[in-house]
This record gives sequence, structure tokens and C-alpha cells, in this order.
Amino acid sequence: MLGPGGPQKHPTTVWQVAHAFLAREALGPRRLQVLCFYVYAWYLAAYGGTPFAGRFEAWESGPVHPELAAWLGELGWDDELGLEQLPREQGVPALPEIVAGVVDEVWRSYGGYDELELADLVTSEEPWLEARRRAGADGQGRPQMDERVVREWGRG
Repeated sequence: MLGPGGPQKHPTTVWQVAHAFLAREALGPRRLQVLCFYVYAWYLAAYGGTPFAGRFEAWESGPVHPELAAWLGELGWDDELGLEQLPREQGVPALPEIVAGVVDEVWRSYGGYDELELADLVTSEEPWLEARRRAGADGQGRPQMDERVVREWGRG
């Protein structure tokens, strides 16, 4: 969805992106979070804005979007998720073409990874590492991932 100066900052929602992945196959919660993070990061790097509102937090297990985390907290973090579990009130309009293209690219690159492989990969990437350095001495904090760091890493 192009705005006057290029892509709009938030042309979609995290729910639409989650729906696009869950329409392909059932996914574990952490795998879904990482795939959504990669869409966020790649879109941010390519277009300068974010595809959906909200910032990812660097949890010990990897990047987590707070809206998805709240929903997953109700469902449990260990179950495979399918389309039927998405909150009905979120609605699922079609993804804008520009975001759908990023989702397709992320899926082609990472769709074959299992949850542990994705977790190992994303927690070795600079955006997560940089945020975790700000987590505090006990490492228990959940700092937001810095958009500037994510954008630069994505352009890498």
C-alpha cells in the first residue's frame, strides 16, 4: 500500500501477518513470533517504516511482539497454532501486496526451519543481542528492540 511518499508506515497489523503464516501451516508460538519479527525487520530495512504497529521486545527466548505475547499467554506457549486460534475480533483483511511479498520472502528463507533452529538463529542476530545487552544485570528485562539497529541489520 503506497502512500504519497512511498509505503505507509503501518499498512497492516501483526494479526494479518500471523494469519498469513498460519494459513500456510500450523506453527509453534515461538516460530510464529520469529517469522513475524523477520517480516518486521525486512520491511523496515527495505521501506524505512514498520509494517505494523508495536515494537518487538527482546525476551530471553527471542523477539516477542507484545500483542502476540498477550494472546499466546492465554493459549499457552507449547501448542501448535492454527488459523482457528486467531482472535476473531482481529478480523483478517487481505495483506497489502507489498507486505505479502515480504511475508513470501521470509517464508521462502525461514519456513523450513523448526522452532529451535529459528530461536538459535534469531538470538545470534545483532538486533536481539543489542537489546539483550540493555536487559539489566539479571538478564530478566524485556527491552524493546531498537528500530535503528533492526533497520541497519536488515540492510546488512
